[in-house]
Amino acid sequence: MEDFNGLKFRSIQARITQETIRALGANPVPLAVPELYTALETRTIDGQGTPNAVIAALKLYEVQKFLSITQHTYGAFIPLVSKKFWDKLTPAQQKIVKDAAAEARSFQRQVARDQAASAQKMMADRGMKVNEVTDAERARMRKAVQPVWDTFTPDVGADLVKQVEAELKK
Repeated sequence: MEDFNGLKFRSIQARITQETIRALGANPVPLAVPELYTALETRTIDGQGTPNAVIAALKLYEVQKFLSITQHTYGAFIPLVSKKFWDKLTPAQQKIVKDAAAEARSFQRQVARDQAASAQKMMADRGMKVNEVTDAERARMRKAVQPVWDTFTPDVGADLVKQVEAELKK
């Protein structure tokens, strides 16, 4: 966790993300993804936290020496429909959509895992040093960012936060 201290770390323009980066000891730098390569190359930023497949696609391994597998976020792809559309469906149609979404979720998650592993191997083969962060270190990071969770829980909803925490424990 101490490796975050003082880093200029790319952030999206979301307060919760910026506060999380601060809680880890780094300085958030709001920056769009297309600007990452140049920002890393010119040392405008020291680090960033995008998925392996994005790092590989943008060839950030050319200007980024290290990759630490922190598992600090999870970017889910969520199928959404409007209530107006949903209410027009029959219960049988709603079941079909729900079942298809569950099947697609499992497929997408496996594709994402495969892409991440493939990208990580390719980048390591090209000289990027990959650091596997231990469970104990992730627990320290979780503890450091707990105040951020506490700050945003009223906005997100305590029940939803409890559900997320239960899933994380699994």
